[in-house]
Order: sequence, then C-alpha cells, then structure tokens
Amino acid sequence: MTARAFDNATRPLLFGVVQGGMILSERKRCALGLIEIGFDGYGLGGRHVDMEGKFLGELMTALASFIPEDSIRFALGVGKPEDIVRLHSVGWDMFDCVIPTREGRHGRLFVWKEGKKIDSNHLDFYETININNEQFTRDFTSVDPSCDCTLCTHYTKGYLRHLFRVEESLAFSLASLHNLRFYAKLMEKLREM
Repeated sequence: MTARAFDNATRPLLFGVVQGGMILSERKRCALGLIEIGFDGYGLGGRHVDMEGKFLGELMTALASFIPEDSIRFALGVGKPEDIVRLHSVGWDMFDCVIPTREGRHGRLFVWKEGKKIDSNHLDFYETININNEQFTRDFTSVDPSCDCTLCTHYTKGYLRHLFRVEESLAFSLASLHNLRFYAKLMEKLREM
C-alpha cells in the first residue's frame, strides 16, 4: 500500500465516538479522553432513548456540554424527527439514520402539519401516513401540498398506493425521496432557528 498525504483542506474529517452507555460519568470520561486525542467532531455512541423508548434528554444535554462548541456533534443513528429536534435544541449538529428510506419502502410517509411550530416544546409538527391504507385508493390529492418533491408535485396518493399494491419499484423510490425531502426541509428549518 502507498501512503496518501492529505492537507487540511482535503483530508476527511475524523470523529471520535463517545461511549459509556447510560452512565454519565463514563460518557464524560470517554468524551474527555477523545478530546485529549483531538478529533474534528464527536459522535454519540449507543442509545439516546432508554429501554422503554423514553428520550434521555438530561444525558444527551450533558453529553453535548462535554464536547467543545467548535467541534461537530454527530448523533449517530438518531432519526425520528422529534428526536432530531430535541437533540438539535441541546447542541447536536449532525444526524444519520435509515428511517426516511426504510419507512418510505414500507409506504409510510412523513407529512407536515399545517401551521405547526417546530421546537423542542412542540413535537407534533408532522404526522406519518401509511399510503397502503385503503382510504387512499381513490384519493387524488398530493401527499403533502407544502412539499416540493417529485412525488408531491407530480403524483397523487391514490396513484402511489396503486404503485405499492402492484409492487412497482417506482413506489419505493418516490416514497423514499419524499421522506428524504421531508428530512432535508426539517434540517433547513432547524438551521433557521
């Protein structure tokens, strides 16, 4: 193998992942050790919810406070829209997950609720519709009139349901792209806050 040299402008960013489970002192010890080594950003390792699915707000807030403000805080595997909003509100910057595409492939679509505010105190800003439900068979409206994705600007709920029923691969693509656009728009809105 040959060595490749990177200057600071072209090298990949390096992240240390903070572990420690639900024990705050272990999370802090790990974070401080990683900071001593020095990384471009720090990732959230492990769970952000407890075994019952309850959001671990205090732990996530404390963990964010251990990480320098000029570093990227990467919440690995966090993907429910409400969890992204919660973590963003306490200092987390970046998120990744499979939820938008996995849910899309199963016909579950994220839709904005009209006029709803987005912040950590208002987490009812969206709903999920299951396009496979019979109620959408003859629904000739857009999945989300406020969305500018290809699905919402060119196709109807009824047509998308038909595509799912005949297992047309376009259904999975359109639904996944719609959900990805929902997430992109969510991040745009969070950056404006």
